Amino acid sequence: KYQWQDVETLIYEIVSIALLPPDKLTNIDSKITYNEDNIELILGESAKGEELFKYIVGKIAYTGNGTREEIASVLLKDLAEFERVFAEFVDRQFKLQQGDPYFDHAYDLIKCLTRFESNGDVSSSFKVLSFNYSIDRRFMNFWKDQNPSPSNVFPKIEDWANIHGIASYATPWQSAFPVQDDYKQDEKYLPAPIFGIDSQNIIKDSLTDDLRILFTKSYRIMDNGVNRIRESGDYSDIDKITIYGHSLGRADYSYFETIFDEVKLYNSDVMVEYFYYQGNSEVELILNKRTAITKMFNLLTDYGKSLGETHGSNIVAKLDLEKRLSVVPMDYL
Repeated sequence: KYQWQDVETLIYEIVSIALLPPDKLTNIDSKITYNEDNIELILGESAKGEELFKYIVGKIAYTGNGTREEIASVLLKDLAEFERVFAEFVDRQFKLQQGDPYFDHAYDLIKCLTRFESNGDVSSSFKVLSFNYSIDRRFMNFWKDQNPSPSNVFPKIEDWANIHGIASYATPWQSAFPVQDDYKQDEKYLPAPIFGIDSQNIIKDSLTDDLRILFTKSYRIMDNGVNRIRESGDYSDIDKITIYGHSLGRADYSYFETIFDEVKLYNSDVMVEYFYYQGNSEVELILNKRTAITKMFNLLTDYGKSLGETHGSNIVAKLDLEKRLSVVPMDYL
């Protein structure tokens, strides 16, 4: 029942089991559904799904002495290896050049999202915060070369940031794009893709000396040098937030909520549009629409909690009333 992006849910579960004292495990915000039937263990005994999973995690994370620091180090090494294999798989699927179908489809998609060459409200400029690992800021040059129109007609890409790293990371740094680094660190390659957990879950648990911090997205972005390939990320001047191809999983809530803060979403005129996959059958049309609306509702409601009781509880109603919120099938593009 799990989708690929749920790998981060599993990471949270695994590091919690491996790094927390047993008496603290009952307090974690688990999102895993375990099989309640008895399952045969290799040793001939039987256990329910949760017991079996904890048993397997214990075996995988075993280091001999078993200190939490050693276990965290082993799990981080394993996670980095998983990320490397994942990056190589993604990198084989496309080429960063004109003529590759994936590259050209991305070009067409962005034209649609910015309403370029349509009767819609054409954006004069835009910024891309990509949660994907494929096309990176080198696409900006291709976009500009393909459309040498005057700037007041053709929308300009002001910035492109792959917030979680780049699949084509085994590219010599200087041949990719200039280093965005005041400290002039001597890095040979671009930052590889990272997976991580949402720091909100860790903060909510309020545990001292919590080594799960090492597996949060914020920590792994810093550790992997992702910020060296992006600009400051100032979104305070935008008037529309377009979300496309994202599952709106909780692990990425902090990114969206940071942007909502920057644009002062509650008191501004900023619009939010979320494009979702419509499906083909009649059942899919109904279920996917309901799921998309629920995901957007949950994201905004969660953000509203940070605004206080005065505004937070009615943020969805306010955006709806002011016609600033749209949940739209991708087919409408």
